[in-house]
Amino acid sequence: MRAVFRVDGGREVGLGHLVRSTALAAALAERGVEPAFATVSPEAARWLAERGREVVRLAAMPGGPEDAAAVADLVRRRDARLVVTDGYAFREEYLGRLAATPARLVSIDDLAAWPFPSALVVNGGLAALSLRYDVGPSTRLLLGPDYLLLRPEFRRSPVEIRAEAERVLACFGGADPDDHSGLLLDMWVRLGRPPALEIVVGHAYGAERTARLQVRAAERGARVSVDLDAAALVRLAASSDLAVVSAGMVACETAALGLPMLLAIVSHDQRANAAALAACGAGRLVEPFSSESVVAALRGAIADAGARREMALAARGLVDGRGTERVAEAVLALVTAP
Repeated sequence: MRAVFRVDGGREVGLGHLVRSTALAAALAERGVEPAFATVSPEAARWLAERGREVVRLAAMPGGPEDAAAVADLVRRRDARLVVTDGYAFREEYLGRLAATPARLVSIDDLAAWPFPSALVVNGGLAALSLRYDVGPSTRLLLGPDYLLLRPEFRRSPVEIRAEAERVLACFGGADPDDHSGLLLDMWVRLGRPPALEIVVGHAYGAERTARLQVRAAERGARVSVDLDAAALVRLAASSDLAVVSAGMVACETAALGLPMLLAIVSHDQRANAAALAACGAGRLVEPFSSESVVAALRGAIADAGARREMALAARGLVDGRGTERVAEAVLALVTAP
């Protein structure tokens, strides 16, 4: 059985769509599905190829009629029984063209901002249950943190919360276009004698920015890691006592590990996740992301082990890390149904 995934990623849109799409593709591959990825983005194509994925480059405007026609043709040429979209460019008309192919259409979404003529819509957002979707009577909705598309490494045992905060992990996604990583590093020096700081940046952060950040970090006694795979990121989180993260996929992965977190909103679509995490006590939203507010939040969380333990417990109760398995089973049932 074959599947086609349509997804982009890079400096402008980040890497979250790629990360969760590949997580689902891997789970489906374990169940006998052969996935291929179609993208217009050279950054996404390189990222996917480096991870051993089959990639088809498209020459089209994302979400336009030529894009839809090319994906529909790819579905037919591969005799795919499944086509999966993940991105904000793929709206009603585009999805309708794919729904007209012989493949079953699955849409991974965050916004519920347009009608979905899809057979299955997946939104693992922490506040997704509060959204209203415009779908047909036969469309199945998988909504909420039970369906978070996380990589399997994040199913591991929760992080142990120590009384003394010895290490802080910071990650603002694969692209970090507004350079929250650099801003945090500048704020870090105001803490006096803080715990160790580990900053993780992604592939789309850019080689030149990464080199400059690594030099600055070394001068301040911090460390920068680049484009870590899931296993390495989990190991680093396991040795940390607090995270400062963007409120998208990174925060969801952090919650699955039970690591207490301070949250930054780096794009508008992260606000609902941030609100849900803050409301249940799994994290603290730092807004605005200014020197005064960040330094105060860091000092408070570093000094208060009890508060960090409470955040960890709340996070573990919200995200169990098995959403990808649930979605994969639902997708498999969809495409194998008579």
